[in-house]
Amino acid sequence: MAKKKGEGKKVVEQAKVEKKVEQPKNVQAKVKVDKKPKKEKTGPTITRVHAAALAIKAINGETTIKDIIAATDKIFIKHGGSANEKESHTQVKKALKILDAFDLIKVEGDKVKKVQQ
Repeated sequence: MAKKKGEGKKVVEQAKVEKKVEQPKNVQAKVKVDKKPKKEKTGPTITRVHAAALAIKAINGETTIKDIIAATDKIFIKHGGSANEKESHTQVKKALKILDAFDLIKVEGDKVKKVQQ
């Protein structure tokens, strides 16, 4: 007996439908259960760039970039952070460029001073 056009496709489609029906409907997702309580993260209460901002804010008169870097590191350590003079240097340089662009401070070489407003 000869098959009519499209009969083979109908059989395949019916098989796919039957497979979909055969799958169980009440499948529950696996829930991950932590056995250990999560530890609270302890770290600095401020960021290093925040410490840099506080150090720059405390400038009275004229100071050097090295003094600001040292003050930034001290402030960050005081708030629970670790010493890292290289990172403090990076954050102070960024903060100084921003404040200089807004004409809030004046940077001349290694000297920094606040602009009177």
